[in-house]
Amino acid sequence: MSRIKTDFLSKGIYMLVMIAVSCSILACGSNVNNLTVDTENIETDKVVATTQNPSIVYASEDMSVEELYKDMGNGMSLGNDLDVCDWDAIGSNKAIGYQAAAIYTTNPYSTWNASSYQYFSYDGSLHFVWNIESLNSENSTICDSFAIQIVSHESNAQNKAFTCSITNATFTTATGAKYTMGSLIGTHQLTIKNDVTQYLYQPMSTFDGVKTTGDVIGGKIEIDLKLEDFYYDVSSEISKLETYWGNPVATEDMIKAISDRGFKTIRIPVTYFNHMSDEGTIDTAFLDRVEEVVDWALKYDMYVIMSIQHDTGNDGWIKASESNYKNNKTKVEYMVRQIAEKFKDKDNHLILEGFNEMVNDKCQWDDYIPDKDLSVMNRWNQLFVDTVRATEGNNTDRYLLVNTYAAMSTKKVLDAFVLPSDTANNKILVGLHCYFNNDNMDQNFAVMTEFVEKYNVIIGEWAFWISKEGDNRIEGASRYMEYVNALGIPAIWWDNGNTNEMAIFDRKTLSWPNEELVDLIIDI
Repeated sequence: MSRIKTDFLSKGIYMLVMIAVSCSILACGSNVNNLTVDTENIETDKVVATTQNPSIVYASEDMSVEELYKDMGNGMSLGNDLDVCDWDAIGSNKAIGYQAAAIYTTNPYSTWNASSYQYFSYDGSLHFVWNIESLNSENSTICDSFAIQIVSHESNAQNKAFTCSITNATFTTATGAKYTMGSLIGTHQLTIKNDVTQYLYQPMSTFDGVKTTGDVIGGKIEIDLKLEDFYYDVSSEISKLETYWGNPVATEDMIKAISDRGFKTIRIPVTYFNHMSDEGTIDTAFLDRVEEVVDWALKYDMYVIMSIQHDTGNDGWIKASESNYKNNKTKVEYMVRQIAEKFKDKDNHLILEGFNEMVNDKCQWDDYIPDKDLSVMNRWNQLFVDTVRATEGNNTDRYLLVNTYAAMSTKKVLDAFVLPSDTANNKILVGLHCYFNNDNMDQNFAVMTEFVEKYNVIIGEWAFWISKEGDNRIEGASRYMEYVNALGIPAIWWDNGNTNEMAIFDRKTLSWPNEELVDLIIDI
């Protein structure tokens, strides 16, 4: 069936096409008996959302989705490379490695008095509290000042300038007298050198009734701090992060070997949050590195699907929920715009993919996902399409790929999907991640078949694991490819780089451990 809108297609020709499709599916043998096409219930046209401007000349208008899929063939991913992230680093959902500590000094200096170290939260905020139960200085020593200092032992943080805003700073004595530490309140430019920043001081001479160390003991300090633009400058750390999950850095020789083996499509997943400021500014050195890898693939005339990977998912910061959409919409839009601007002049072998496996705040992967969260996923997809198109250049009519909620293919998720409206005609592809096994393959493909007939689907991720008994993936992959070929859609093997798990390509030796499996995927 044509994948572009064809109002002139007659009913008689349509029936002949449907008969041919049905016959080709049956010809795949007993393995695909459950994959059928219901000619009574399937519409004759794909769902095509468009508000195309007739005055614009669209560069790739002559290539239909059908032709695109034929040219792409099946592909493989370069997983666990540019998508590698450090969940414990800045921008993740865990502690960021920055700490704060306060000190108390006497005049003249007597001895060291310091609080414990307290960690900033993932968003760079800290409500610092020091209950001063005891001090090392004698009670009779004269008060001089309080001071606070930021600490990080991370190599990426060294010599990195950032902004620290303090919105509240108070000292309350044991008797209840409360003093504002006005010298600390405000915006401060700090730099970490040898693990610490300079001190921020508050003289105590203005605190009436607080003259000696004895007056300080039993008191409490409270300070609200917020770090801004505190992300790591990874310009010298990108290659280190690429290897963090055990793979070598991507090289041109690696991409060439994939192309030489017969693959015409490569999916390059990318994760951005380790390379972004708090406001969403992407490190230009990292964008340059992504471009370098993409350009290698384009040089060898490959199609490149470039996704936004672990910024979503269970541990990601972008979620399919109303509150997350409200809080992060501006930042996400800014991130997508920077990506789109960077790549807008690449030719139409580049397919920009939106949000990989986005889940809600509860990280649900079941049949009980709230309808409101599924609806928010559609809004994120629309934001992605609108933002990319607005950057113009070749993004005006570039093929874009959006995913369902979590890229799932369950009936509930598929039924909730809404194709984004678009200013380009039939240039939106829909991604599903289908890690089916021999036991559930028939049932799962049957569920998604009608969806495939309705939208321009790509299986963005699929794979089989190597079992403990050895690499026996041929049987499952063979049956899987029968389904894929019958549906006439591309499928992208998820290669994580580990040849003991999912990988089909040894990135260290540029070799292919299971040639038969590779031939099967490429469909030789």
